[in-house]
Amino acid sequence: MNPIYISVILATYNDSAYIKEAIESILKQTYPYFELIIVNDGSSDNTLEIVNGFIDDRIIVIDKPNTGLPDSLNVGLDKSRYEWVARMDGDDVAMPDRFERQIKLIKDGISVIGGNCVLIDKHNNTIGYTNFSTNHRAICFKMFYGMSQFAHPSTLIRRSSLLEIGGYDTNFRAAQDVDLWYRVSSLGTLVNTSDYILKLRKSNNNISSNRKEEQTRNSILAFAKKSLGILTPMAPGSFENLSNILISHYNIDYYVANLIRISTLPPLAKKLFIMRYYLWRIRLFLSLFFFKKRIRRDIGS
Repeated sequence: MNPIYISVILATYNDSAYIKEAIESILKQTYPYFELIIVNDGSSDNTLEIVNGFIDDRIIVIDKPNTGLPDSLNVGLDKSRYEWVARMDGDDVAMPDRFERQIKLIKDGISVIGGNCVLIDKHNNTIGYTNFSTNHRAICFKMFYGMSQFAHPSTLIRRSSLLEIGGYDTNFRAAQDVDLWYRVSSLGTLVNTSDYILKLRKSNNNISSNRKEEQTRNSILAFAKKSLGILTPMAPGSFENLSNILISHYNIDYYVANLIRISTLPPLAKKLFIMRYYLWRIRLFLSLFFFKKRIRRDIGS
């Protein structure tokens, strides 16, 4: 039986403290059939120097000006050769058998295979664990209510599905993965292995910590795109128009502000807000879904 080859896309920006360990964790995989495409997104530290210190025929290095993560991933996707694309970040650490475990879940109809993660801090101390749903129905149900069910750098994605939806939407400098999962879910099945396949770094340097408001707002915008049936990247003007509609007609600013400070709310207030937020997402979906023809015309999509 011929092995299934993987294209690993590792996009990096100023990860000099961690990039060596990240690359080594891929090169030492128990499943050896892959190419490793490293996209240096205009790092201003010595990340590129460290990357170029690796000598391995499986490594392809792309050095480009800083344009952000979604564009870097599209560059890597364009360079990739194989049907299955694995994501990796420059500050995370793959478990040695990550690919071996994910390959076992490949079958017809599946578009995304993720897995659980051990959460680590900047000193590699364990600070928590994820507990993602493993089957498509549960994943989509939780995503509907805004619950993250994938760690982006843990995922293995069918390349043909990525190409069919036009790759990453570069409007989403944050939450580009959330937008991707909503769109890909229309083409195929989403699954997670229950195994822990990645050490996911949570620090003050990563996108989730630095740009929490943009992450939260864009996650809702991604849900709105899905509700409108928009499966491809949007023109910048259409994206801005959609954002303005959610501000003027759907009170998105209120929910973004409260989601950001939710951990500071008293228990009862927190519970009441979550219930209100879930009901708001249902109303938002129904409104966008039933009036999508008019709204898509208004936003120019």
